Amino acid sequence: MRTILIFYCCCMMACVPVPQPPDIPDEKMARIMADMHLAGAATNGMAGSRKDSLEYIYFQQVLQMHQVSQDSYEKNMHLLTQDLGRLKKVLEKSRDMLQDTL
Repeated sequence: MRTILIFYCCCMMACVPVPQPPDIPDEKMARIMADMHLAGAATNGMAGSRKDSLEYIYFQQVLQMHQVSQDSYEKNMHLLTQDLGRLKKVLEKSRDMLQDTL
């Protein structure tokens, strides 16, 4: 019985997902998010397909400027949403960067 219990516990621990470390450091993610916000603000007041096209171009340019692939960015955004404390810190840092530019 004891062996079965130990085996069961080992199987349960093996099923727990191991948190993945981010590819992009938090400081860089904050800068990317600040730049994305600025890019979005540049299209404020536009509408329709023109706005969508420019947002897409700006999005790609920000990623290129930071030398980050879209897959890596999306993976890191997903990881951030899984850790709300870390997400809050990155968003605060991004906000501070934006305020420093004013």
